[in-house]
Amino acid sequence: MYLDAVIQDITDANDPAKIEAIINDFASEVGMDGAYILNYHPSQGLSSIDQRPNEWRNFYQSNGCAHYDPIVSRMFSGPGNFTWDECVADSRLTKKQKSLLSEARSFGLNQGYNNVINVNEHTMSACCFYNQDAKDFSESIRHNKVRMDVVGIAAQSRLSDLLHKQVDIPVLSGRETECISWAANGKTNDEIGTILNLSSNTINSYIQSACSKLGVRTKIHAVVKAIQLKIIYHYKYTH
Repeated sequence: MYLDAVIQDITDANDPAKIEAIINDFASEVGMDGAYILNYHPSQGLSSIDQRPNEWRNFYQSNGCAHYDPIVSRMFSGPGNFTWDECVADSRLTKKQKSLLSEARSFGLNQGYNNVINVNEHTMSACCFYNQDAKDFSESIRHNKVRMDVVGIAAQSRLSDLLHKQVDIPVLSGRETECISWAANGKTNDEIGTILNLSSNTINSYIQSACSKLGVRTKIHAVVKAIQLKIIYHYKYTH
């Protein structure tokens, strides 16, 4: 499954169920048992595409686990990537939190990789891939981490658009569009600078400006968002 085809399928998805099917297929392809996406918005609360076992979801919701889940707490602490093992190793965990993580393992939720895409005082978006087998999980992360990041960004962004009806399309300058287009082809800032005869710092300024207009924090997220909004039309990530 080519990465650009996965992104296009997600972009074309018109309902959350379609996104769920796409990321489920992708999770299987990269050796994961499944994935889930969380979006929090003050007016609508916490919404999700969740492929975890029904028994676990029922247990989780009926016991109000989100209020003390250390993984959820970590997601709200700021954007970035982390594994569940990092949460398990936190010496500040309470007995109740440790018990919850142990309970999750009894449902086959042993290993997980979370990519927190956006966190501020109003919203939180994150994508997680999980696996029962520690060795398979480590191998998948080693070989597919960037692909999972890109697909997770695309899926949570599209889900957020569908749930919150975000349709505004920002206007990027010609240089901003050029820089994001070259970034979509796997070029570094130095390489883009050579192509456009500009300094790396100037390229970085254009990309940061594009990120600001697109409402994202990273270059990868800007590329994915620009493709989804049809500001650019190709993605040829080669790493």
